[in-house]
Amino acid sequence: MINPEASSLVAAYRTLLPDSLRRSRARRVPSRLRALVKRVLRRLQVGLGLGRVLRTRRARRRWPHLFDRGERLAALLDRGAQIALVRPTASPLGLREANLELVVTALEAAGVDYFAVRAASDFRACFAVRAEDRARVTDALAAAGRQCPLYLAPGTDAPRPL
Repeated sequence: MINPEASSLVAAYRTLLPDSLRRSRARRVPSRLRALVKRVLRRLQVGLGLGRVLRTRRARRRWPHLFDRGERLAALLDRGAQIALVRPTASPLGLREANLELVVTALEAAGVDYFAVRAASDFRACFAVRAEDRARVTDALAAAGRQCPLYLAPGTDAPRPL
C-alpha cells in the first residue's frame, strides 16, 4: 500500500502554501478528488524514482566528502531524507564505538560535562548530561550533523529501571 501523504510533492505543497490558503482550496475541491491527486502524485514519484534522485542530490550537496571515499559510501534509505553510511568491514560493536566517538567529540568540543550510563543493549552507548546543558548538547550534535549524517531522537526524563 502506497501512502499518498508521503509524497515529497505533497510535502512541498504543504510547506510552500500557508495553512489558510490550503484550507480555502481544500473547501472548494472535493475530498475524493484531493485524495486521487495525492495518490497519483505519490505513484508518479515512486514510478519515476524522483524521491531517490532528490535525496541523492541533497545528500551529495550536504555531505560531498562521504561520496568520494572508497570505504565510506552513502546509501539512501526508503524513509524520508535519511541516508546511511555503508562500511564493508562494519560490525555492531564497531558502529557503537564510532557513534560513541562522534558524540564524545561533539560534547567535548562544546565543553559539556557528561558521563556514561549503562545502556539497555550492548550495541548502544548512553550518556547523561545536566538538565541545564541540554540546549548546548542539542547545538553540539546539530553542529556534528552538518559534518556527517546524524539523526536524533528525543530522550525521556523518566527514570528507567535497571
